[in-house]
Amino acid sequence: MSKSSLTEETPATPGWVDARIDAIFAPLGADAAAVREAYALCLAGVRGAVDTDAGHDRCRRRALEHLRESGADLAALDRAMQALEAEISAGT
Repeated sequence: MSKSSLTEETPATPGWVDARIDAIFAPLGADAAAVREAYALCLAGVRGAVDTDAGHDRCRRRALEHLRESGADLAALDRAMQALEAEISAGT
């Protein structure tokens, strides 16, 4: 059986972003794992977009919508996510 020599391009964020996302979602526990993963994938898909801020906003709104009935402090989550997205946009 032969292996393909092609490298598959997949969306990604800088390596430090995953640790930050983990920290943001850690207080929510395992119940938020799917939302955390969807948020991370959404952010990765925004890289290279013409309007990254709009893409980040869409990712954040979607995640917060899914967490609405979780009892989480959505305002604090929103602030933490916005801070992360600003760092991503700044390229730090």
